[in-house]
Amino acid sequence: MITEQLYNRLGKQLKYFIFSRVGNEAAAEDILHDVFIKIHSSIASLKDTSKLESWVFQITRNAIIDYYRKRKQYVEIEDSHAASEEGDEEDDAHRKASLGLFDMVEELPQIYRDAILLTEYHGLTQKELALRMNISLTGAKSRVQRARKMLRDLLLQCCHFEFDKYGTVIDYCKVCCCCPKVKT
Repeated sequence: MITEQLYNRLGKQLKYFIFSRVGNEAAAEDILHDVFIKIHSSIASLKDTSKLESWVFQITRNAIIDYYRKRKQYVEIEDSHAASEEGDEEDDAHRKASLGLFDMVEELPQIYRDAILLTEYHGLTQKELALRMNISLTGAKSRVQRARKMLRDLLLQCCHFEFDKYGTVIDYCKVCCCCPKVKT
């Protein structure tokens, strides 16, 4: 199958898939363009053509991750600059913890990563997530809850957090060898 046929068959579906994850039409177009360049340049390496669609979606997911990695670098520069001007330590700690969280999201198994990205980063309700992933509402809720628990466990393995009375992160420090192990 040539790239043009693949584009005609999957182009709209991939664009919707990308747009649902990045929420920006222009970015979705750019990512789709990059995806088809990657497909065109490496389609000869595909050994099992029965897995073509899953191979294409994996390339697409990787392109979306690359998009967020590039954005994250930009956001970090902006955020550290803004924090130093404002001098607001609580916001800075909260912001740094939030940025590190995205790397942890990438460590989650695919079904949980998709669930947390779609609900927490793209604002889908759990009902919309269920429709999007073609699973039951209970299944969607379960995936989101498990993803949150996995993230919580990853966070507690890496850092100690100090919270204010509202549960907002006001400070954190990395776990060291002297720290007691936290039960997760």
